[in-house]
Amino acid sequence: MHHDDRFGFSSDRIARIQKYYRDKGVQPVVVAKDIVRAVRKNMPTLLTGTDIVKVRLGRKILPRKLYLRLVLEHARKIGFLARRK
Repeated sequence: MHHDDRFGFSSDRIARIQKYYRDKGVQPVVVAKDIVRAVRKNMPTLLTGTDIVKVRLGRKILPRKLYLRLVLEHARKIGFLARRK
């Protein structure tokens, strides 16, 4: 599969993200359906995966700064964002 890296995603980073979702049991078709639904509903943010209920609950009950810190830490852990130096 060819990936356009104009968004700054290296092939290695994409492979790590794909592996994370595969290991969690999230199939590409699930992510694709979520993307289509988000576009149709003009949603500014897309949450997809197996732990979305936990993420939405955290968003409601945690202080904003803590929630954002946890989301960013997780994004770095799975390879979506570069790790801090």
